[in-house]
Amino acid sequence: MIKSAISFLLGCVLLIQLPSLPDSQVLWLLFAVVILVPFSQTRWLAFIAIGFAWSYLQASQQLDNHLALDLQGQDISITGTVSSIPEFQHRRIRFEFSPDKGLNTKLPTKLRLNWYQPLPKDINAGDRWQLTVRLKQPHGMKNPGSFDYESWLFQQGIGATGYVRNKSQNIRLENAPIYSINTLRQSLFSNIDQHLNDSDRRGLIQGLTTGIRHNINQDQWQLLRLSGTSHLLAISGLHIGLAAAIGFFSFRWLWSRRAKNLLFLPALQVGAIGGFILALFYAALAGFSIPTQRALLMVSIVMISLLIKKPVSI
Repeated sequence: MIKSAISFLLGCVLLIQLPSLPDSQVLWLLFAVVILVPFSQTRWLAFIAIGFAWSYLQASQQLDNHLALDLQGQDISITGTVSSIPEFQHRRIRFEFSPDKGLNTKLPTKLRLNWYQPLPKDINAGDRWQLTVRLKQPHGMKNPGSFDYESWLFQQGIGATGYVRNKSQNIRLENAPIYSINTLRQSLFSNIDQHLNDSDRRGLIQGLTTGIRHNINQDQWQLLRLSGTSHLLAISGLHIGLAAAIGFFSFRWLWSRRAKNLLFLPALQVGAIGGFILALFYAALAGFSIPTQRALLMVSIVMISLLIKKPVSI
């Protein structure tokens, strides 16, 4: 199993090294290699092919999600949902927008938009809007050693960037549902903003609580980089693990306070359920980033092994 996993990973890495995607006809050759899976001597080669093909399909799907060239620079009227926490800056608001499916114009599934002055009175994650936008394909500067903006957009699944035009047709269609996790995240972010408005630690607390790091200034980022602690602001294994540990020990202790509870369900299993719930809640508050998903998956494996009483090696 370990050899198969490593072989699959190797196939993914091989595709990443290519300067461009190969012709789709290569997939037929790769699928032919899959017939080697039943044979133990050549199974590793089959999993390399599977990893390569899987990465190829993922990359092709994302490239097909880009804005069509003939739509660049045009005013387009779209409806959709604000899919991220809006970033409020001095003279603009930046947010991600998911157009509705079934529109007459074929658009990417996710856009990154700027809204310049005059700004709307309020805009929240989960709101449905009708907007007039002007879009372009994602691109960035190719300066050595600098941030690769185009690569970051590709990783985030953003198929176009642009801005909202100042039109009277820009109207809110529906308010965000109260049960939306992004609504809760934005509410918590705003409450911290109000209570700690004069504190220079405001951005750090918001980043650790909700995963939103808009208010961390450049001096603080520089200090984190120089001290080698910038990874602490990326919510991942350490943070999810702490949340799971707090949930596990708290639920186990509370459940064991009443002896009759232990006849119904052992405290260890209740602790596992509590640890997973708290880890899941914190991961949701952090926006389910990829490092958060990975950490939550590992926590789930540990907690499930405790629930089914199965010993698992480290």
